[in-house]
Formats: sequence, structure tokens, C-alpha cells
Amino acid sequence: MPTNTAGVSGTYTDVNSWVALRAQAVDPFAAKEIVAVTSGGITTTATQDISGFDENGQGWELKADTGASFREHASAAANPQFYDSTKGAFIEKTSGQPAVIDASVTNGTIKDLQVKKDDDGYNEVIHISNSGNTVNLENLISHLATGSRNIVQRKGNITDVLAVCDEGDGMLISSGGGTLNRVNVRRLNGPGGTGITQDYGTWSGTNVVVSGFSTDMTGTMTGSHCATDQAAGGLPSTNRQVSLVAATEWESATADFRVASGSAKLKDNGTGVAPDIIGQAQSGAATDIGQWEFQAGGGGGARPCLVDGRLVNDGLLLKGLAA
Repeated sequence: MPTNTAGVSGTYTDVNSWVALRAQAVDPFAAKEIVAVTSGGITTTATQDISGFDENGQGWELKADTGASFREHASAAANPQFYDSTKGAFIEKTSGQPAVIDASVTNGTIKDLQVKKDDDGYNEVIHISNSGNTVNLENLISHLATGSRNIVQRKGNITDVLAVCDEGDGMLISSGGGTLNRVNVRRLNGPGGTGITQDYGTWSGTNVVVSGFSTDMTGTMTGSHCATDQAAGGLPSTNRQVSLVAATEWESATADFRVASGSAKLKDNGTGVAPDIIGQAQSGAATDIGQWEFQAGGGGGARPCLVDGRLVNDGLLLKGLAA
């Protein structure tokens, strides 16, 4: 399982095993530590608890190993945008409380992974538990099969994230503040619950789409170019798209959240030029709302993906995880 590139090097059975050794280390972080998950993934009943150590200002990352992410899959552009453990590195919690990943160490990033919570009807997929610590969430497919909420973010950015809920609420953004950009929060069994709840902190949302919930958003978030299936809703009103029809907007309203060619609300209605969740660039008159950028010709075929600003498979210093 995790192998990191600095500090307490080695191969571990899961993230918790790395954390345990990291917490015991007498040496402070000498450099950023990167913990990588292979395509074999992690299937567990234990919360992956990132806590109890000092990153010494160097930072940490929990991410997919080089070549193992859904972003780098040979058919990444043609694959349905949905959790699929056969298509890339994953962490899946099959039972038990609390969250799949709980992080309270600052200066961290969780990225390029699929994460799923299967059972018990309570708690979250990803829980950032300390409002004073920054943890960024990037390029994630997060699936709540049963539970209370998909993501709790206390402080940090959420970028290029697909958060699918079979039940419960979508996201709680709170306390420390941050930004949401190119985010899709979708409930499958509904309507019910709340898509995004903002209760404290200063938050900005751009290119965010929320659908399938009784309420798309509560609280106040600045920003623009968002979309909702509500007639008005609580998302930022500047250049907001309303009353979207899920069956029109995506390849599948329940199992494939790639923007469809017939999209009326998402396609070409966003802002900015950042690549999408798998690294695809803008192809239309404007960027699309949500985590996926429609590609003319159906978006099929493998495309180079950007990882840390570089093309994949260019020698990033990461090692894999043993099953």
C-alpha cells in the first residue's frame, strides 16, 4: 500500500500504517511526503485517519500512483464519469463508521483518486476535521452509497470533483473558507437533502452544478457561472443556469456524468480555462460548468492528462502500493 517519497519510506498495508510510522518518527518532514495508491486500491472497514503528526511546513499528499489514476486510464475520455474501481486507484470503505478518509493535518492535498463509502448509513466519504488546517481536494470521484453527507470541507479548495450521493446531503463547507471550481454535486435518489451547506467562513463557487436535492444550497457563497435543477435556488446568481434537466445534460443522469452533446445548461456556460477532471482542455466557445469538459466528436479516445502541471508518465517520483 502507501509508499512515500521522503521521510518514513516504505510499503504499508494502508494509509493508517503510514500514519502510525509517521507519527512515531523523531525526524521532522524534510520534504513533502507523497503517499500513493495503486490501481489495486484499498478495500477496508477502517477509516483512513490522517492525524497525529506534524508535517513541519513541508506538506503531504494522498494521491493515485503514477499511471494508476482514473485520469490516466487508457480510455479515460470514453469511460463513464462514475465510480468504478476497475478504472483507477480507489479507497472503498465497505462498512463501519466514521468517514472513509478523515484528515486533520494541515498543508495537505487529496487528489486523483476514487473514494466510496458503502455501508452503515452515517458519516461521510471525506471529512476534513480541523477548521484551522488547510487540505485541498482535487480531481476526485467521491461516491456516497449510504451515509449522511459526501464531503465535509473545513478549509481549502475543492477543484474538479464529482460528488455523487445515493442518499443524504452533498457537501458541508465551513469555518476556514476556500473556493469551489468545476464541481458536480449530484444526488441519485431524490429529491432529498441539501446539495451544499455553507455555515461559516468565506467561500466562492465557480462552475458548480448541483442537482437531485430538495435544496441546492443553503448559506452564502460568492461566485458565478453555476447551475441548478431548481427554478432559482441558492447558488451564486451571477450567470446562473436554472431548471436543468439531468437527462439532457449528461450522458446518463444516474451513471455517467460526462457532459452530453445536447447539454443546454452546462456546455459553454462556464468561465475560466482550467483543464477538467481528466485534463481535457476547453473545446467550445466557453468552458463547461461542472467537472467535465465536453469534447467535440464525443470526447472519445485517450488524451494526455496533466498531473502537477506536466504530462503523465514523465517520471514523477512516486512508488506504488502493495495489495
